[in-house]
Amino acid sequence: SYWVDPSNDPEGSYRGRYWSPTVLIRGPIAVVWTPYEFWLNGEPHHCGVNALTLIKQDGAWKIANAAWTVEPDVCEVLRPENQDALRPVQ
Repeated sequence: SYWVDPSNDPEGSYRGRYWSPTVLIRGPIAVVWTPYEFWLNGEPHHCGVNALTLIKQDGAWKIANAAWTVEPDVCEVLRPENQDALRPVQ
């Protein structure tokens, strides 16, 4: 509930984008692993990797678990060469 509570949102404007997701699905369970970048107030803040576990329940995928790294100094290494790969598109 912490992550969906609007009172816990960071101050200022923020944007997150991801690229090159690896998705594994077997029956009602899925794993998504993807690099991401996080911008705060129009400036890159950090990059990292998201790892999500999803469960299909009543025909809809729901996030069961989320883990991520916060790596301020790896954005240049992680970002894709082709900026068209970034999602969501600006």
